[in-house]
This record gives sequence, structure tokens and C-alpha cells, in this order.
Amino acid sequence: MSSMTYTVREEAEWIQRTAWASQYAAAPPEFAAATGMQVLDLAPGVTQFLLPAVPFRMFNRVLGLGVSQPVEQALIQTALANFADAGVENFAITLGPDDAAPLGLTLTDEWAVLTRGVEPAPTQATELTLTAADPETFGRVLCQGYEMPESVAVWGAGITRQPGWHMFLAWLGETPIGCAGMFIQNGAAWFGPAATLTGHRGHGAQTALFAHRITEAATLGCHLLVTEALPDTPRTPNPSYRNMLRAGFAECFRHLNYGKQP
Repeated sequence: MSSMTYTVREEAEWIQRTAWASQYAAAPPEFAAATGMQVLDLAPGVTQFLLPAVPFRMFNRVLGLGVSQPVEQALIQTALANFADAGVENFAITLGPDDAAPLGLTLTDEWAVLTRGVEPAPTQATELTLTAADPETFGRVLCQGYEMPESVAVWGAGITRQPGWHMFLAWLGETPIGCAGMFIQNGAAWFGPAATLTGHRGHGAQTALFAHRITEAATLGCHLLVTEALPDTPRTPNPSYRNMLRAGFAECFRHLNYGKQP
């Protein structure tokens, strides 16, 4: 684990929560209504994200608990009631590494929060061309890369139009094969939505897009870059995590995700 201070953890938590709130705010009203999307402020610095139509913990989650004040069980109970009211069963109550386990919930997994400064990233020769992304192409590539329904593409396109976001495409010839975005505010950058098309993996798109975003973040005056991923283990191999390490990121702390007993 990194020896970075709790202050860095606070900033990392803040930029992630702010970036996710911006992503949800980007959804067109009709998309939000059709999917049950909600963002609820449970307390100062504690935010609940709900997306019942997409039953993954990443999109149905509470962020900010235990960061600037001790975890309050009452807030967790409020969050659980909100998930129940929305019909969400697969969710994550996200806590920090030193927080006590919530009563009645099970640790489902841990996600690593990784950070780095803006020193240049390792580079490698590539046949790819990197450009700024237009909203429609970004939304389409993101949607296809995650193998989500085409209807989700309008949300990805909307994120591109939100203040603070910088989106990029990786092209193989005339074909966009990968995309990646980052959200910047107050000198911190959250490396967020990114995907590579299944049939075009192995060309180094993710590595190139990491290096490109790091360079852009330095140019734009950032001092802290933050991202999150499932750790790479024999049971849950994750090439994205390994790419983050190769790009110069290092684990700062772990997010512990609690939910219902499977």
C-alpha cells in the first residue's frame, strides 16, 4: 500500500464522488426517467447513486462514508431503504479500509483506488492515432466496449458535454477502437469511463489512452490523478489494473464494498 496521507485519500474520494455525480447529471431526462436513475445526498460528502435498470454495484453505490467523519449507521439504514424502494438488490455500501463492517451486510469485494502525480507516463510505439472525442462517437464506442444496449450510448455522449470532462478516442486507421475520459476539478483528475472494442484488444489502446490523459492532465495543471479498479488476483484477473500500474499508478487504499449475502 502507498504511504500517502489521509488528506490525499480525502481528495481522491472527493474527486471520484464529484465525477460520478457529474456523470449522472449528464443523462438526458428521458433516459434518467426510464432507468430510475437518482443521485441522493445523504449527508455532506456522502452521496448515493441509483440506477435500477443497470443491476451492477458500480452504478448502485454509496460513496463518501467514513471519509471526513465516522460512519453513521443511520445513514447506512437510509441508503438501504432507498435501494429497497428502488428495487435494487445488487448494491455497494462503500467504506474505507479502517471502517467497521456495517451490521447485517457482507463484504462482497474490494476495489483498489490508485493515484499518481503528473510525471510523464511510460510510452511505447503504437500504430494508433489519438484524438479528442466527439460526443456521439464516444458514447457509441463506450457502449459497445462494455457490451451494453445501444440505448445507453446517449448517456455516454451526454457525459462528454458536461463541464470538466476531457474525452479521447484511439483510432486504428479509420476505425475508433477505444475511448477514455477524465474529469478535472480543482487540480485533481478522475480517470473514468474507458473501453476498448472486444475485437480490437491487443493494440495497446488503453495504454496509449492512459499516457495521453496523463500528459493532458499535466498540461492542464493537475497535481493528483485518481482511478479505481478491481485488483488483479488469480481469482479475478484484471488486465486494466495491470495497465494502471504500468502507467505509473499505485494503490493508495482499498474501497470495501458491502452488500447483501449472495
